[in-house]
Amino acid sequence: SLMFGGALIHPPPLPGTHALSRHDLRETYVEMQRNITLWGDPKQSRLIAKVVPVEFGGIPHKGGNDVFLAAEIGNGSDPRDSKLVAQILDWIAAERASALGAGAPPAPLGQPGSIQATAKSTSAAFPTLVAVGGPLPAAGPFEVQPFTPGTDLYRLDPTTDPAAPVQPVNLTAGAHTKPADIRDPAVSHDGKTVVFSMRKSAADAHNIYTIGLDGTELKQLTFDKAKAKNGRAIGNFGPIFGPNGGFVADDGSKPAERIYYSSTRAADLSDAASVQNADLYAMDTDGKHTERLSFTVVPEVAPHFLSSGEFSGTMAYTIKRSAEGGYKGVIFRFPICHNAAHHIQPEAHPHFGISEPQQVFYGLKELPDGRAAVLLLDEHNVWRGGQLATLERQFAVELPDFDVPKATLPNFRHALSVLTPNAQRTGKSPDGLWRDATPLPDGSLVVAHAPGPMDLTDRSLSPRTKLLHLTLKSDRVTHRAMIASTVVLLDTPKMAWSQPVAAVLRPSEDPPHERVWNETDATSQLIHSGVRVIEALIAQLPPSSGRTLRDDIAYVRAVVPLSIAGPVDHTPVPAKQTRHNMAGATRAALTGRMPLFAAMEVPPAHDGSLAAEIPAKVPVRVVTLDKDRVAVGALQHHWYATMPGERFPVGIPMTSYGARCAGCHGAMDGKQASVLQAPTDFITQASVTASRYDKADRRLPKTLPIIDSSFFVLVDFRTDVQPILSKKCANSGCHGPNKPAGGLSLSPQKTAHYTDAYESLLAPGQGSAGGFAYVDAKGYRARRSFLAEKVMQREYDAPRAMTHQCPPQSAPQLTADERLTILRWIEFGAAFVGVPGASK
Repeated sequence: SLMFGGALIHPPPLPGTHALSRHDLRETYVEMQRNITLWGDPKQSRLIAKVVPVEFGGIPHKGGNDVFLAAEIGNGSDPRDSKLVAQILDWIAAERASALGAGAPPAPLGQPGSIQATAKSTSAAFPTLVAVGGPLPAAGPFEVQPFTPGTDLYRLDPTTDPAAPVQPVNLTAGAHTKPADIRDPAVSHDGKTVVFSMRKSAADAHNIYTIGLDGTELKQLTFDKAKAKNGRAIGNFGPIFGPNGGFVADDGSKPAERIYYSSTRAADLSDAASVQNADLYAMDTDGKHTERLSFTVVPEVAPHFLSSGEFSGTMAYTIKRSAEGGYKGVIFRFPICHNAAHHIQPEAHPHFGISEPQQVFYGLKELPDGRAAVLLLDEHNVWRGGQLATLERQFAVELPDFDVPKATLPNFRHALSVLTPNAQRTGKSPDGLWRDATPLPDGSLVVAHAPGPMDLTDRSLSPRTKLLHLTLKSDRVTHRAMIASTVVLLDTPKMAWSQPVAAVLRPSEDPPHERVWNETDATSQLIHSGVRVIEALIAQLPPSSGRTLRDDIAYVRAVVPLSIAGPVDHTPVPAKQTRHNMAGATRAALTGRMPLFAAMEVPPAHDGSLAAEIPAKVPVRVVTLDKDRVAVGALQHHWYATMPGERFPVGIPMTSYGARCAGCHGAMDGKQASVLQAPTDFITQASVTASRYDKADRRLPKTLPIIDSSFFVLVDFRTDVQPILSKKCANSGCHGPNKPAGGLSLSPQKTAHYTDAYESLLAPGQGSAGGFAYVDAKGYRARRSFLAEKVMQREYDAPRAMTHQCPPQSAPQLTADERLTILRWIEFGAAFVGVPGASK
């Protein structure tokens, strides 16, 4: 019961007995179900693999692998053949029969090193594969793929003759009359239907289709065109079959299976306005009842459902997340139902990668033992592949090898194992391109590989990938996975093979249960249980030292994209039409970043909590402020977007951190002994916060504030900031257009697209963070801006030392409201346009 992720095995109520209450027995049963595989080799189940030594095929376990089956290990026999394991396997077989039907065939087990299955094999046949044959498109992980015709879906059937070559069967030859662009196959739970994306012409978008595994019953499910009205590219990608997710149709029916995919059909931009956004959608298998499931301003791509461990039933996907100094691809997850009664973390939550160096974690696919295969690349990589790795999410936040001795959580193990260290994430890769890893039921992988050397950023290449079969093993000393054997499955001259997927019978990843959101409410509840705790975690992500809770957080600002309030003109401005040749500029901002505004600025409760009714389907980001309303602490890049009627929990109070969070994130005080604590009384401490209840009494609930337009704070450079600069700076004689002090002109004279003052303040230089002279124009940080230091007359964190007073004492001084307006302008993105509407 000290497990931070929830008790896997509930202890007997009476010490020294084996007696479980009926309730605890049921709870233990549910947790155990999450740790077995019903689609793969039952011996690959986490319940078995994590207690079997790695030399016998086990996977690393924080608590060690040598205790549970010690008697069997001692006599030298394979512990997986023990009577105890046999009992567990009998139970797993019963669960498989219950979930898939008594007549369901056994899970197909691959013959290591060959797609062919021998006639004398005692295991079931190697599974049928579906793969894409044809040229690869050159597109980064967050780009809409260009039209690249000449591809089809092929079925790869195993043979009983090991010497016989695999004969690909074209499934989609009759799906198009001219060469088409076909991608992203995935197979239904019953193993009989393939969903994929197809683009028949340059005028067409990639749309979602299904087809039978025998090549019949082609159906088109989406009907988008290639361009939206605003000219942005439309595409539907990465479709997968998933669970019901709590969906109920208008007629009361509850389809057991739905299709989930990523789409750019909203035709909006991400928080980096130069990048197009992508959202997650769901629909029935006949294309009806389409639902948009995500509403953030970051691209969300490559969805995949998890079926093992504490996060079973949740959808994992990659987002392009802001980071200090740039962006990276982080894996997030959420259960479609958002139901806390069935999922430990019902909200959108980071799964892996926020503490890692800047890179993209892409194409995550779960192995039958609960680990996952994942690709490591970066956003400049245009071939969506690089290094191949495995991820053990239970091992939580990564640490460099040299920091492992500093770990503030016991029994640290590396979560990430790079399987192809001679490959690179981007640029010149000696070991070429690794992509499209798909797990097989026996725990092996089929991947696409093009040999190196290869420049992963070169769009002019035509990589010819072949399919490889990899078997894995774990190292007992390093506890990391590695490749045990490699065999070529399919290598055809002048043909690239990619995106293989196994046609395997499998149950739903999430048992049916109701949603906690709807499509009728206008608002949802944002429940933030610990603003200071989250800031401390963001400030010190790796579990390598203690953390300090800030005592200077006086306000919380919730920022949202300006486009939520109305249209924003993001028409690109050529660099040569800006004073300093700024690449990525738009009519809204020289920085190419999305302008923001504050939906609210309120003080947190005395315990650091915050609760409010917020508009549903609106992206929100939390910023912590000091008493002067200047952003302090680590900038939180996580966009929240709640569903209607949802109660969206964020953060954790300090009283519960050690029991609930420290097992992943390390001890708050830096002491390993603080990680495993006695269970917290969650009823009184975790959910009863000062923002929601008076006197910590559940009988005295507070009425939550409803965030509407009366809370909004918008700052427009043209109408709010420029008049201040003109009156107090330019007209004072200091910063007029003629011989301005320090060479800084702040006049309102118009330039090609902006004003003299605006282009002057965004001049390149070393005075502020991010390579700007006066403002941290891309980092949203006033504290790192020389202008803020001059305005506030105090030293903050800008690289340039604060100099003489400005305005001088003899001139009219800035009022408190004027100072706050300038500070907010910087922290809202230093945009030229700060109110919706036309830019001129």
